[in-house]
Amino acid sequence: MLHSIRNTGILTAILAFVSCSSDEGITPSQSFPSTVSISFRGELPQTRASIEVDETLGRFSGQWDPDDAITLLANDQALQFVYNPASHRFEGKITDNASTWNYRAISPHTSLMPTSIPFGAARTQDGNKFNNQYDPLLSKNVLSDKPVGNGPDGKPLTLDFVRLSSILALKFTTSVPEIAGERVEQITLKVDNTPIAARSFDIDLTTDNGRLSSEEASSEITLSYLPENRPTAAEAKAYFNIPAGDYLNLRAEISTEHHRALLPLRASVTLKAGELAFATRDITLWETKAIQASLTQIDLWTNSARVLTENLPSGASLHYKRSTRNTWQTATRISDREFEISPRWTEEGNTSRPDTDTGIFAEASYDWQATVGEKIIASGSFGTMANGALIPTLSDPKLSCYTSDNKAAVFWGSGNNSMASGLCSYTEPYTLMKAGTAPWVGFLTPGNLFSGTFDFSTTSGTVGFGQKFDYCGARPTALMVDCKASIGNINKTRHKKDGKDPLAVGAPDEAVILVCIVDWAARHQTSSGMSSPTGVWDPSTREGLTPEQIDGLIAYGVAYLYTGEYSALEIPLHFYQKTQAPPQGNYTVVISCSTSRYGDFLNGCSTNKLSVKDFKWVY
Repeated sequence: MLHSIRNTGILTAILAFVSCSSDEGITPSQSFPSTVSISFRGELPQTRASIEVDETLGRFSGQWDPDDAITLLANDQALQFVYNPASHRFEGKITDNASTWNYRAISPHTSLMPTSIPFGAARTQDGNKFNNQYDPLLSKNVLSDKPVGNGPDGKPLTLDFVRLSSILALKFTTSVPEIAGERVEQITLKVDNTPIAARSFDIDLTTDNGRLSSEEASSEITLSYLPENRPTAAEAKAYFNIPAGDYLNLRAEISTEHHRALLPLRASVTLKAGELAFATRDITLWETKAIQASLTQIDLWTNSARVLTENLPSGASLHYKRSTRNTWQTATRISDREFEISPRWTEEGNTSRPDTDTGIFAEASYDWQATVGEKIIASGSFGTMANGALIPTLSDPKLSCYTSDNKAAVFWGSGNNSMASGLCSYTEPYTLMKAGTAPWVGFLTPGNLFSGTFDFSTTSGTVGFGQKFDYCGARPTALMVDCKASIGNINKTRHKKDGKDPLAVGAPDEAVILVCIVDWAARHQTSSGMSSPTGVWDPSTREGLTPEQIDGLIAYGVAYLYTGEYSALEIPLHFYQKTQAPPQGNYTVVISCSTSRYGDFLNGCSTNKLSVKDFKWVY
């Protein structure tokens, strides 16, 4: 049963205000005094006042708390006054600029409109103490022609406060042994179809009443206890300021660390302003709260995330894995509710590779489970991560790479030129690269395809390696492509490498597919033709790159191919940079295919063919 106590009297405070000097109980008809000396305008923390309820005697008592703040309205001044428990006075500053005064006060003080008291649906409470941050009080008008700070009788001014809302004082207990010691996290008060909270409780000084604002109206209030002072379920008190009104299906939900209870309070109730209603409930029926886990702070480039858990026992562990894999990984606990997921890296000389069984990667689905010892106590799914970036298609026959004009290629380019126009062509569904022999001079013309540009002169061609590409914040771990190759033995050679043919005539040739993640301010230029090649580079050794390009080489992968079909060929990426942010704005990707490994030196087999389709990133 809800018990109501009507506060027909007023809460009295004295401005050189006379206040309660003890915490003795008072009946609703008694005043609520406190004193203040006038030395105005102090800026101190928001108000908190204590209220205690004695259910057996049917009364409640109150006192001002240290640093409680109110707003004094004195003529056209709106001033903050702060309670000093040593003197039992509210203290502040006022401009003495009138011979007659009109005083009234509002509690609590707010830095916004003084007549708009915060009254939201999310509230806090320090242990079992009442929090009057949400308790709107208004004093009666006092007119005085006496010196500032004095009432009409010439004595220190006394202001009488009236509570404009109702208070529900709820006490919950339990004797269930395994629950009594759990900390109560929050209590939610609910009603049907009627707002009991809003952004503010707005006071009308012309009618001495108040009402909810129209913004953020809610038919429930969740009171959360400060983490450092949560009461136990053995005895928890909750105080709710709500507007006067008629309410249906008044009920509460109590949430402890691992359990919850739903309790009906009243089917209907009418509450009046200034009235305090109290109820005590002993809870015997509790339900276990479901353990939940969700990902936050997901970073698909660093492949890390935080896991926020709900209702997880303090001694539990949290594990995760890709849904398509079998090995569970253990997340690192960083707080009572949070865990961290991050990848392990395998060192490979001067490069590293992420272990994709660990960490969080784009386009992958993840499962989780919580355990205590060997026992699984909860499990679920994190779902599928966001998609990564798409590599531009090759299936458009109108792409410049299939023509002899690649000076300004948007993404894909080739070495097609006026003397060798069939080095790269489209034969659905493949991009076909064919080696050949240059007319008149007879040297090798390797088939090729690359992300970059190509500039041709009569004696040489220059490839500008690199295109701008957005990785969408997701780090790939490999490049995948469908391809097939027909590769013969070396039958053409022209330029020397380190004083000799790169591959000897008659030796098996190799096709090559190369991929690099880079952060370069300019494309890397490689020229080849009648003269010895320049700008030849190798990302595996970083040979041929400038210091700036070496610094901007984030990762590379390479595959050397012989004759055969390669379905879903994966080319692993080897990372020089593990912590560098995803490249943006500069030239960021190199993908290069050639029918001969040493095509830049015009060394290879003139009948080689390489077909590719469907480039995509692997995560």
